Amino acid sequence: VTAVPPKLPKSMILAVVALAVGLPPSAFAVVGWTSSKPHTLNPSMCLEAAHPRKVTANSPIPVFVHVQKTGGTTFSMALLVSYAANEILSTSCLSQSINITEARNLKTAKIGFGHLTRREVANSELSSDSHRGISPITMIRDVVGHRKSLYLEKVDHAKYRRPIDWVRSSTYPSNFQLEHTLLNAANATLEGAKRELCSLEYVGVSEQMEDSLCLFGYKFKRRTELFTSYRVKPDKRRDEGWDAQAINVTRKESTLENRVMTFAKEMFQARVEVYSTSLPIPSRPIYYIRLQIRVD
Repeated sequence: VTAVPPKLPKSMILAVVALAVGLPPSAFAVVGWTSSKPHTLNPSMCLEAAHPRKVTANSPIPVFVHVQKTGGTTFSMALLVSYAANEILSTSCLSQSINITEARNLKTAKIGFGHLTRREVANSELSSDSHRGISPITMIRDVVGHRKSLYLEKVDHAKYRRPIDWVRSSTYPSNFQLEHTLLNAANATLEGAKRELCSLEYVGVSEQMEDSLCLFGYKFKRRTELFTSYRVKPDKRRDEGWDAQAINVTRKESTLENRVMTFAKEMFQARVEVYSTSLPIPSRPIYYIRLQIRVD
């Protein structure tokens, strides 16, 4: 059995294989073709979470760390329809003391949502030994796309009339996503940030929302759908003022986050490949041929 590029003619494939093993092409016969999808990244630490969770009554509660402008609202709305009211823990439960109603829900809770940072979630009452514990999950986004949305909706345009003025200012959040998804972003290193993201049970990618929802459903054994009404229409104003210089300066000012987010997207794609046997996710195939040697 050997792997070959998908576009070569079969006659050329046989000639190449024959040359490699030192036998004439007539000694082989193609008896079948199969295909497999290539891994884009395959470090073992990134793929540990690439399997369905074994859910028990004492399983940690997955808590969605919602980072602003990463598609978290779309993601949350699509998931909320998949859970009953008593399966959902609210932001108040995660950030404050647990009230009686929420305490009852702890036994049946399947998901938690909240505009909280990873550190706030880790410090919540749910993280104590007296409860089931939590398992943070999150969504990430390309740095430039994230900053475009952040600038459009959260920045004072009277003070920063151009995106590049904001990016070069002292108020620019160079590691905005890392500050929300890491326990200690202030002292984060590239390798440390990679390891921390890899340790999460689930990391979705805003630019691949449909795949992200499918992977969540596969991981946590939930039916998920992205309804048309939940789709966020691109705002044409988002790209205004973002010339090549502004984009380059943004990536430079956010070098660490840019590298970590690039790695996170590669990790996501690698997990997609693991799930690919169960999900109809298109990918460029590698074809395999099985060869039999004729014995006269």
